[in-house]
Amino acid sequence: MIGHITDFAGVCNQCLLAANQEWFFFLDSDEYCGKDLVEAIREAISKGIAGAYFVNRRYVRDGVIITCATTYPNRQMRFFARAAVNLFIKKVHERIQLKEGIASKVISGLLYVPFDDTLEAVRQKWDCYIAIEVERHSLVTWATMRTVMWSCGKVSVLYFL
Repeated sequence: MIGHITDFAGVCNQCLLAANQEWFFFLDSDEYCGKDLVEAIREAISKGIAGAYFVNRRYVRDGVIITCATTYPNRQMRFFARAAVNLFIKKVHERIQLKEGIASKVISGLLYVPFDDTLEAVRQKWDCYIAIEVERHSLVTWATMRTVMWSCGKVSVLYFL
C-alpha cells in the first residue's frame, strides 16, 4: 500500500510530540468545522482549564446536512489539552487516550463530515482498512487466538444461560 498511511495513531503521535502548543484540535482532510464549534473551542481555551472534549459530528451528502442517522450521536474526541492526555492508540480509527482521573466532556458545536456514498468510493475506503487489519492480525499467535476464543465463548455461554 504505497502512499497510504497504515498507522494513523503513529502519525498523530508524531504531530503531538513535535508540537509545542498546550491545546490541540484535529480533523480529517475531508471534514470542516461549523462556526459554533470554532467559537466553543475559543471559549474553552480562554478558560484555560485542561480537559478533553468530544465533538459532535454530522454527515453531509451533496451539500445537505444529514440531521438524523442511526449512528447519531456521532462523537469523537478531537479537542484536548496536552496535560489531559497520553498518546493516540489504535492504528485504524485512532483515538486519544486520557490520563488517569481525567473526565471527558462534550463541547458544543458541530464538525461536518462530507461523504461519497458511491459503491467505488466505499469499496476503496474499506479495501484500505481491511488490508491494515489483515496485516495487524497476521501477527496473532494460535495461543492468543485460543485465549480470545475461550474468553468470548465463556461470555456467550453465560449470556445464553
